[in-house]
Amino acid sequence: MSDEPAGTVSARSHFPWLVPLLVMVAGASVAWWASRPYLVGVFHDDGVYALLARSLATGQGFRYLQLPGAPAATHYPPLYPLALAAIWWLRPTFPDNVPAMLAFNAVCVGIAAVGLYHLLHRWFRWRRVAAAGLALFAMLGIPVLTLSGALLSEPLFLAALAPVLLLAHRAVQGDDRRSALVGGAAIGALMLVRAHAVALLAAVCVVLLVHREWRRVALVSVAAIAAQLPWLLWCARATPLVAAPLSGAYGSYGDFVRDGWRAEGLPLLLGTVRANFRELWLLLGDRLWGGLGTVLGTTAAALTLALLVMGGVRAARRAPVLPVFITVYFAIILAWSYSPYRYAWGLWPLLVVLAALGAQEVVARGRSPVARVALGALAALPFAAMLRTEVRGYAAHAWEEPARHASRTLAPVIEWIRHSTPPAAGMLVEAPEAVMLFSGRQGAPPVPFTAREYVMPVSAADHERGLRAMLAAVPVQYIVTFNPAVRAAARTLPGVTPIGRLADAEMFQVGR
Repeated sequence: MSDEPAGTVSARSHFPWLVPLLVMVAGASVAWWASRPYLVGVFHDDGVYALLARSLATGQGFRYLQLPGAPAATHYPPLYPLALAAIWWLRPTFPDNVPAMLAFNAVCVGIAAVGLYHLLHRWFRWRRVAAAGLALFAMLGIPVLTLSGALLSEPLFLAALAPVLLLAHRAVQGDDRRSALVGGAAIGALMLVRAHAVALLAAVCVVLLVHREWRRVALVSVAAIAAQLPWLLWCARATPLVAAPLSGAYGSYGDFVRDGWRAEGLPLLLGTVRANFRELWLLLGDRLWGGLGTVLGTTAAALTLALLVMGGVRAARRAPVLPVFITVYFAIILAWSYSPYRYAWGLWPLLVVLAALGAQEVVARGRSPVARVALGALAALPFAAMLRTEVRGYAAHAWEEPARHASRTLAPVIEWIRHSTPPAAGMLVEAPEAVMLFSGRQGAPPVPFTAREYVMPVSAADHERGLRAMLAAVPVQYIVTFNPAVRAAARTLPGVTPIGRLADAEMFQVGR
């Protein structure tokens, strides 16, 4: 995979911009082809991003328009909503502007593919064509297409990730103050796209601390904080804040974690790690097991884990920040009391690259040509399994299925709300963002979202207490829920009357 020998004359050497241009066009084109208008809000975060974009574009500030009182949106970093707000300002009619916002995601995918290409070509000396092929394979898999086909921030995060990794690498390798400050500021800006980019700040600090570069640790950290300072100050001063029962879904990350630890402590952490490890294993299997059978599929998954370790060893020689960043990122995922699939899929392209570097490392360790061929065939098994899964996924347009499935359930409920409730009605409802976008009704979830419920059983009494807390905090006239436990809790409350039912949902009126 080494680069072209010095002096090689080719179209690629005369036009070094040609391959990255083709990578960008191919990546953006496929992502745009795969995207479809859908019922925005079915994934919760996508609806929040759309409503924040509308709030900014219409001059209402950075606020949750779907919640009564439009409190300040301190949970979601601002850069992706700001990007969507620019599109919303140019094309203010919803949902006609959804294709334009999805086109922005598609462009981000193309840029991210170029970033992967440059990492492979510049850091690891892969030939241009090989680097381009792997970058497109990694970026255009079902995980990224699923994320880019919704209004989610991962495409922008991936587009910015490679340049920020390069700057982070310079912050570690350089010996001047400027590289440390620029690298730290870039990481801070990336955290304003997705807060989990704090893993990159931690990775840079770990690598610097290993080399006892205390001063550079301070410079990088101060620059990262300075880049976020306006956002942090706004969050500290913004009013009104969300009501306490809503803080798990809409408040700060710190409150979510602190409340969980206060309630359950170490058992919550251990249970979360155990649950998320199992989920990550199943996610890996989802990308590998299709049609392989249990034995071969499990072998491919185990080989993938081994290749990731070997890839980390190889990457550490040229770019030590990269494997440390991935390790810290997944350590955070394991400890975070939430389903890890979005977080894992958001870094899926880097995992594919790391596995490819691991395959390269395995083959390089062969002591003879025969051994290298045998090792290469073994290392190729996970990639053959991935390719088989991707071919099947493309044939079925698998990236569309999550939105299609959720929309089938939610669309009839939104129609009922539009035709059966007054325009000024407020309601407790699953997917309140979609309800606001498509019906104009404000609302909130029926019960609080807590870290505890991720691993601890939620009793009927818990649901009743949660529903009572929501009704006390949010002025609503209706409850619309798909959750059987919430339906049962609603029937126990005085002044709450059943008024209708669809196949998957029940509606209640709240007497005030």
